[in-house]
Amino acid sequence: MVPAEYTVATVVLIILSVLLPIAVWFFVWRRTKAGIVNLLVGMAVFFVCFIIAIITQSIASLLITSPIVLALVLSLRAGLVEEFARFIAFKFFLKNRKKTSDAVMYGVGHGGMEVLLVFTTAMVSQLMIFMMANSGSLDSFLAASPAQAQALNESLATLTQTSPWITSVGLLERVIAMTYHIAASVIVFCAVRQKKWAYLVLAITLHTLFNFSTVLYTMGLINAWQIEALLAVEVIGIALIALRIAKRFIAKNKERSEEV
Repeated sequence: MVPAEYTVATVVLIILSVLLPIAVWFFVWRRTKAGIVNLLVGMAVFFVCFIIAIITQSIASLLITSPIVLALVLSLRAGLVEEFARFIAFKFFLKNRKKTSDAVMYGVGHGGMEVLLVFTTAMVSQLMIFMMANSGSLDSFLAASPAQAQALNESLATLTQTSPWITSVGLLERVIAMTYHIAASVIVFCAVRQKKWAYLVLAITLHTLFNFSTVLYTMGLINAWQIEALLAVEVIGIALIALRIAKRFIAKNKERSEEV
């Protein structure tokens, strides 16, 4: 049996994970009035990136045996795929969008879709397992695979020995990642509009380093809360870089309009 507080915590986290991108979208829309098309394109682009990530991760896992090399390859893959995807979005699908607020709204869609696909779906799956375990249907469902049943029961036992809110660290990670996606979207937007390809290289590099930082956690060198603190510090730095680039972009556009 899974204690009721674990089910309640999971339901609360599902609701919060759905409300998070909606709340950020509403806040950005109220402040900037950026069109919803930016949001929808961001969501669609991340969905494509997500499919590519699943395929490439499966292939890389078969070919690479070293955990460190695999993490580096997957981090670089994420940087290349997602930042070039942003480049394509701003170059072709949002080519008439000229304001940095459009890039921010795109980032909300890109990051918001990641929250739903990565965290919300995981929490929904966890909730279903909890409900099946409490109803007694889980054992019959896994009866055909004793090894899988044992692994799942061990996972449930480990989970129920910790705080029911331990998975909230995953939601915090999505908040940090969403902030990154907004900042990276601004950087790539400015790269496209100003034809400064160094910005695109910068975005790819920052994305790779940001993802690769999680190796410290997978190696057991730091715990879950410490890696989130490290990622939070990194994303603040990336956001400040994006803000500086955006200010330069806005200033140059203002100069051009005054000259005209």
